Amino acid sequence: MCTRLMMSALRLTATTISIALMPLTSGVAAPPGGGTSPPPVVDVAYINVNSNTWVTLRGLQVTPAGAASGDVALWKRTGVYAPSMSWDPDGNWLAWAQRIDQVTSIVAGKPGSALTTVLKFPNGTITRRHGIDNLAWGRGCNGRSVIVFVGDESWEYFDALYVFDPFTVGAQARRLHVSRHGPEGSPDRGHGIAFSPHGQYLAFVEQDDIGFNHVVALPLTCLPGDTLPTAAGSPQRLFPVQSDAGVDGGRAWTIGLDWSRDGNRLAASVGPLLVWQPGYRSWGVARIHVGELAYSASGGVELVSAAESLMHEVTSGPPAGQIDYSDELPSWGPSSTTAACDRMAFSRSGALMLLDVPRNGFASGECTVPTPRTISSKSASGLDWR
Repeated sequence: MCTRLMMSALRLTATTISIALMPLTSGVAAPPGGGTSPPPVVDVAYINVNSNTWVTLRGLQVTPAGAASGDVALWKRTGVYAPSMSWDPDGNWLAWAQRIDQVTSIVAGKPGSALTTVLKFPNGTITRRHGIDNLAWGRGCNGRSVIVFVGDESWEYFDALYVFDPFTVGAQARRLHVSRHGPEGSPDRGHGIAFSPHGQYLAFVEQDDIGFNHVVALPLTCLPGDTLPTAAGSPQRLFPVQSDAGVDGGRAWTIGLDWSRDGNRLAASVGPLLVWQPGYRSWGVARIHVGELAYSASGGVELVSAAESLMHEVTSGPPAGQIDYSDELPSWGPSSTTAACDRMAFSRSGALMLLDVPRNGFASGECTVPTPRTISSKSASGLDWR
């Protein structure tokens, strides 16, 4: 059981949506820099915590048969707190949060090249915010790519969402959405941000009016002449976040969220709330859940609704009598229109795992990796599939 000090209440209901909006421009403007040596081939990047002072950013390849190879060190950092990471939409650059000498920043780099600090905190009035998986890179406006992160600006703007262009010199982040939170402070909603394939929605977890959690989709659009996306409405509920092991009818939070490349599925790590007392929360081990979406991108305009009322659990605990584990930080691999299953990587109490999740109408026996398979036993505290 994992315990965290949290501060507000949660509840869950199911709602589906169907919304359309002005399309954002696809593509990523060419950023500065780049390595001179051939970069290593990487499918999955992950953060390996070596000790209290050393963190290594690593990458490995995954074959169609589900085997891992070429586990290489990309960068080694000292004095780093690095819990969040994300590839840019075209898979060229990798960004993550780090903390060195009490200074928190977001850095980015191409494998095989030097790193660049793209945002340092405080940024204007925004102070740092450490999240488990609270940074996402997606498509923005006018051919640019953008990074969204969770930050604190004031008590009024606590745990808000901010967006910035990482390849603008002297980048300034802009508030994108103000998250709901209870009177005690933290919204207890968990962690995870995910862009839709074309960047016209941003998925995250938010409370309803009475404090229960939902995976929601915030519609985004581009205003004329703007380089950063703007919210095109209020977040729309997709799925409740709940676990049978949670108190009060299944209270839960998330430890990672990802949107599949074809737009049809959301994956979330869902952990139950076991104890809920003023100023104290106790959370149980998490399992990976998948939510099925009705998704289309005809004419470059994304349409999204929940195809089912609830997410379904795709990982489970160990046999009775064995030590339990927590499944966190899911990340989808590339999608194929003809595949029977979708592949994901995730962390199982630090070990890097692989799993094929069957699509509707298919059985797990039709998948190449029908049960979770270890692809790296090195401790992974963050990961993202290229």
